[in-house]
Amino acid sequence: MEVSSTNKPFPEEPTYKQDFHRSVELFEKSFKELQHSEIDQQKKMYVNVMKESLSIMHETASAMVNQHLSKMKEKLDKDLTTYLDDPSTEHKNKVLKDIEGIKSAE
Repeated sequence: MEVSSTNKPFPEEPTYKQDFHRSVELFEKSFKELQHSEIDQQKKMYVNVMKESLSIMHETASAMVNQHLSKMKEKLDKDLTTYLDDPSTEHKNKVLKDIEGIKSAE
């Protein structure tokens, strides 16, 4: 019996930081589109995308063992919930500020 060896490459290094930043960008894009949408089904889609993005942000921030990003994500999560309950300009600006803070955090 002959055992054949294959040259399988090692799995790629985790791309936590890239995944985190992509999810922030996707959240931001969905949040901005939500502001302009007048179709309930479309609004629900944007909210679902934002919630999934938050989940990815949480997972990747945890994987990066970055307490600061995790806390910022928790604040964004809280501010989004507040905004969805009361979509005022003040709450919108808090979410946008949270997004900018997360994008600039390292």
